[in-house]
Amino acid sequence: MVYRARFVKQLDGSRWAGFNCNCASDAMEVNRATRDRSRPSGATIRNLTGDTSGGTNLSQVQYVDIRYYGHTPRLFQPIAWTDILGLSQDRGFILQLGYGPIADSSHDCFRNRFRDNHSIWINNRDATGFIGADPGADGRYPGCPSGYQHYSFSLLRAAAGKLDLSGLGTSAYRPLGAGKAYILLAPKDPPVVADPVAFVRTVKVVKDRLTVRGRPRVDSKQIATLSRGQTRKTTKLMRHGGAYTAGGKRRTDWLGYTRAGRTVWIKRAFTKVV
Repeated sequence: MVYRARFVKQLDGSRWAGFNCNCASDAMEVNRATRDRSRPSGATIRNLTGDTSGGTNLSQVQYVDIRYYGHTPRLFQPIAWTDILGLSQDRGFILQLGYGPIADSSHDCFRNRFRDNHSIWINNRDATGFIGADPGADGRYPGCPSGYQHYSFSLLRAAAGKLDLSGLGTSAYRPLGAGKAYILLAPKDPPVVADPVAFVRTVKVVKDRLTVRGRPRVDSKQIATLSRGQTRKTTKLMRHGGAYTAGGKRRTDWLGYTRAGRTVWIKRAFTKVV
């Protein structure tokens, strides 16, 4: 099943919101790449670029992904449209485009008043088109799209070729050209781990104080603690997003057991089967 990134709107009231299409699109890329462990806003990405002069480019948000979120998306400037169509169906990317073809379609998010360069997040595709999120699609006025939309291949191919390479504040229009695109390609999705995996074992805690958590991730909270020597009958083994270090190695495996009618989780590396 394809993971759908959390939608991030561009016009969030922040100082550079009107120029944050790259940043909001990258916020969705980060959410996809981290499997919801990170939920930045467009304004957050903007702040991390250090740019306070208007629009941003794909190299700037690529740097943010590498420096602050621990993954390396690939930058293509340009890539052939045929190569985009050859990507796996669940591969996400930021697509830069000239908005004119979008403005003339039902996907327009700016009341047909904007036709300059823009960026959108492409989450995946099906047999007839791309499933993507325009960061302007926040439903802020009647008729404005909201959230994810289905775009035909031909529409986005046309819009990608209209990307203006002349730069802001110049009078000459220099389109990228048909059959080409500028994209920032997200990393491949990690392999899916079944949930739950049967692990009916009784384990003993071998750490002085072992934290009991909800679903482990960056923002999960401590629920309780188990002291050394306590035992629990576990029922699940799962690799959650929340990583931890044990014995100098990075681990993501957690054991689940029932506590007060709900499944809670402990770090597997600090237990022993008894």
